[in-house]
Amino acid sequence: SGQIKPSPQWYRDEPAFEESHRRGEILVAAVLHAFVSAWRHRLLGMGAESASLDGGKTLDRERVVEEGATLAATLLTTAIRALDYAPTVDLKFGDYLSAVLTGDREVRPDDKKYDLRQRLREAFASYGIPPGDVAGTDGTWPHAPESLRYSGVHLASLQHDPDEVFRFLWDNHGDLGLNEDAYTRVLSVRPCLRVDPDDGFTLHETVAQYVQIRRLRADELKRVNVRRPDGMSPDTEVTLYGGAALVFDEFGRLKYHVGKSVGGEDQSEQLQQRWESGEFETDRRRIRRFAALHLRRAAGATARKEEW
Repeated sequence: SGQIKPSPQWYRDEPAFEESHRRGEILVAAVLHAFVSAWRHRLLGMGAESASLDGGKTLDRERVVEEGATLAATLLTTAIRALDYAPTVDLKFGDYLSAVLTGDREVRPDDKKYDLRQRLREAFASYGIPPGDVAGTDGTWPHAPESLRYSGVHLASLQHDPDEVFRFLWDNHGDLGLNEDAYTRVLSVRPCLRVDPDDGFTLHETVAQYVQIRRLRADELKRVNVRRPDGMSPDTEVTLYGGAALVFDEFGRLKYHVGKSVGGEDQSEQLQQRWESGEFETDRRRIRRFAALHLRRAAGATARKEEW
């Protein structure tokens, strides 16, 4: 992955990178390039000069390796932590970048040592990956609205009880953009203790994740502002998926609500991709095979001739 040179063309135009594992290499390459850039930034900050410059200060090899290992551990933890700040469905590279930047800013507000967030933004941009659609100018997620209601919310329960989180969601479904007609389920509730590797600063958070599922016929998609793909039959059964991560602070106030709605433009794009990938064609073939099986049975066909 580290040998994939930065270029938006890998991500957008190369057919080989349509395959899932191959496309994942783009994400790995961007992170690796950010790592090397941040490592170099750290060494230059310690007084090392480029090898091409005469008279530059050199550093002890063990110190260079130590700095690289420390940065690698920090970046690995940051990359894993990002999943707590990412949507629960339809996760895109840009969403992941914003999740990485947001989580790192929360734990390491002072980024002077590595300038890691800037290096990540630059590396991802070199592969044609911008931050998430609703991210701010620095690529991080916006904070949750201040108009949320917390009356009746119990902090102790909010840190471990899915029912308490569900109650909070339903009390604020309008401000959070939840669909009232969709099936809603809280998947997990986890208290987290995060530690800044640079100065030992601790951060207490609670992360909850939920999904929403809405089943409609294709001719009903306009109810949720979703476009029906060209060629899709009006009576096609469509399942839309939404959901989000909720990040609460130590006092039970919502800091971030990061997710995707079951309606809107994002769902239109996702549904179009699902249609083009043949997902619904597979369903139709399965239905036709099932119908053909019963037809053969009704016509007296033997089991030996029945196939799937």
